[in-house]
Parts: sequence; C-alpha cells; structure tokens
Amino acid sequence: MTADDPRPSEITVRQGFFPIVTGDEINFTQAGSLVAMTSGSASFRQAGSNFCFVGGNVEETQSGSNMTIAAGDVSMHQSGSGFIIAPKVEVEEGFVGAVFALDAKLEHSRVLFTPTTAAAFGAGLGLVLLVLGRLFRRG
Repeated sequence: MTADDPRPSEITVRQGFFPIVTGDEINFTQAGSLVAMTSGSASFRQAGSNFCFVGGNVEETQSGSNMTIAAGDVSMHQSGSGFIIAPKVEVEEGFVGAVFALDAKLEHSRVLFTPTTAAAFGAGLGLVLLVLGRLFRRG
C-alpha cells in the first residue's frame, strides 16, 4: 500500500467474509466474498466467491465460485464453478457449468454445458420460444 495507491498489495482472509475484496494478490482460506477482484493471482482454499475477476492465475482447492474470469490460468482441485473464462483451465475431480478456454483439461470432472449440450439447449429453447410466440401472438 502506498500513498498513491491505497489498495493493499496482498490480502489474506481466514475464516471471514467480505462483500468486496480488491488487491494485487488475494488469498482466501475458509472464507468468502461476493466479489473478488485482483490484478495479480488469487488462491482459494475451502473458500468461495460469487464473482471472481482475476488478472493473473487462479488456484482453487475444495472451493467454489459462481463465475470466474481470469487473464491467467485457472486450476481447480475438488472445486466447482458455474462459469469460467480463461486461456487455460485445469479441473481435477470438480464440476463446471460452462468453460470457455483455449485449452481445457478435465480429469474425473463434469461439465454441464459441452458444445453439443449447449447447441441442444439453444435449439430447444428456440423451439419453445417459437411455439409460445405463435400461441400468444396478438393479432
């Protein structure tokens, strides 16, 4: 922390909760936040964040997040996330709703929306909206 930049360079949260956490590096252990933003790396150990925006790498162990957007790599072990956007994602024994990555490696893990299931979902939703539109058309 400097006079020009009041944001702390490294934040460590143990067994606590903060609505919004920002810093150059964030470490959570048995803790949580609604929004976690960092220009550096983030580490979650038995912790979670609703929205996680990271400029560096993310490492999650027995943790979870609703949405993770990272400029660096995301590594998850026995963790879950609803939505991940990152250049490289590695998930081991975890669960992910949707992954958008250039390189994704999943071992003993599940992904809810693969490209095939996403296409099927989109087609089904389009068909339902078409039928509902024709049923409730005002004329």
